[in-house]
Amino acid sequence: MSQPDMFSQQTNRFASLEEVIDALKRMKDDPLADAGTNVVVSRGNPNARLLIIGEAPGPEENIKGKPFVGRAGQMLDKVLQAANFDPEQDVYITNSVFRMPPGTDGKAFRKPTDQEIDYYRPFVFEIIHLIDPRVILLTGNVACQSVLQRTGITSLRGNEPWPGYDELTADEVQAVLSEGDDDRAQQVRAYERSHKNRAGVLKAAERELATA
Repeated sequence: MSQPDMFSQQTNRFASLEEVIDALKRMKDDPLADAGTNVVVSRGNPNARLLIIGEAPGPEENIKGKPFVGRAGQMLDKVLQAANFDPEQDVYITNSVFRMPPGTDGKAFRKPTDQEIDYYRPFVFEIIHLIDPRVILLTGNVACQSVLQRTGITSLRGNEPWPGYDELTADEVQAVLSEGDDDRAQQVRAYERSHKNRAGVLKAAERELATA
């Protein structure tokens, strides 16, 4: 499957992010409409330059109506904070699929199907277009399938960056986002000084979550 060009996608159906969110919340004929789960769209700052695209809501997200608020979300916030990002001010977080796919065989939820990913994809691109981020972070195979229309997140890393986008390290992300921002540049330098301690920060976050 060839790599899509972001700007060839059919966007501009909506004039604002609020219109996209309203359309999503009013959906009644989407593939998961009969699942009895809630629409979960986003959290964070729509003016942020870093856009994180996750997979689909889980049980906690379904209850609270925000993406990445369960255990994985707590870990994500720890990682962002370790890199001097405020999860509510410096980042905008959304999903690839906007309802929780109900589970089977006693499981609370399941991985979204190809049909579900395809259905919600135009809304994902509308959000990308309207946010117009400097950096996009895809978290997981479902996000890669939605945006890149490819899977195999490990093999994708470092290969065929999207036209107009490059793969960046954590330090390079900081540098890109800090352009023209003296306060952020100071944070970048502080982060670089503490970079060697990042593994310890993440391990501490893992221990904290394990005992929560």
